Amino acid sequence: MNTPPTSPVSEIDGDAGLVARISNELHLPLLARGVLQSFRPGHLLLGCVAALLVLGGAWVLDRALVTMFDSDGSPFGVLGAFWPTGGPEMLQSRLSRFQRFAEFHEVGASIVVAFAIVLTGPFLGAIARSTAFDVCLNRHIGLRASAKFSVRRLSALIGAPAIPLLALGVGSALIALFGLVLFSAGFTQPIGGILFVVPLLIGLVLGAIGIAFVASHCMLAPASAIDGADAIDSIQRSVGYLLARPIRFVLYVLVLLVLLNYAYALVQTVFRVAINAALAALPESGLEDADAEFTASAVNFWVQLLWLVFIGWVISFYATASTAVYLIMREACDGQDIAVVATDEVRSTG
Repeated sequence: MNTPPTSPVSEIDGDAGLVARISNELHLPLLARGVLQSFRPGHLLLGCVAALLVLGGAWVLDRALVTMFDSDGSPFGVLGAFWPTGGPEMLQSRLSRFQRFAEFHEVGASIVVAFAIVLTGPFLGAIARSTAFDVCLNRHIGLRASAKFSVRRLSALIGAPAIPLLALGVGSALIALFGLVLFSAGFTQPIGGILFVVPLLIGLVLGAIGIAFVASHCMLAPASAIDGADAIDSIQRSVGYLLARPIRFVLYVLVLLVLLNYAYALVQTVFRVAINAALAALPESGLEDADAEFTASAVNFWVQLLWLVFIGWVISFYATASTAVYLIMREACDGQDIAVVATDEVRSTG
């Protein structure tokens, strides 16, 4: 008996069903909604404040430690590398400057990075808290409620990234101490060679900690913001989810990178159009009055402020996307429903 041909309608329905299944498996609606959350004004504001604190705090440290390094090579002075003056396309070249400098001042560069990571923790937690309520419970909580929650969970939001960084610092110091004690004098060098397995093992542990920290960092703040986890529990949850479902984690991150690519291009285009349109108001012949320098500085201030908003959006995107990843990984590993969020002491604003 001949099988009747499949109708075009049934083929379309089958394709649509396949797309729907793939979309649900990848949690594309949740990931996309997390990306959209990055544009909320409150999240942008938190991202901008985080950027300002990192750059401003680094400048203070630069002034305090300027005597420890060359005036032209302070590791904190090169934080200008993170400020995309002239636009996002300048960021890569300036990061390359920081990378080259880090080769000569590894300790100073490490302090800069650790300082930025720890300081942004509370802001990531506040954004993650607001995102989780909106995505999971369809409840909008205000900026004040998110900030208050972040203050209450300050020790967890700072401690979660600080503990692995502290472990890396202590391990590095032990290796340096080993070299200072056993390789600084000729008669102790043979002993150092025999015991070289000690710093080698410490290095292996540090490598494992570093890789796990970099990979799971995005889930540290959401673990505290969503489940009320303390610093140790946040680390355990994040690393545990990563090790339990590494392929899923990589897949979700790749999806978010694709979404980031398109969102980044869109935001950059909007910013460039806005800046170019505004600059058309300036005279083509340039500023010629006595206050030209002040006027140019004022114009540059507003342009840089707009790029600060861009940096704030990048931080906001990282926080909201991380929240979506944590929710998905928690469901995949623990079987806990995505809509479950710790709601203690939070009032809805509407």
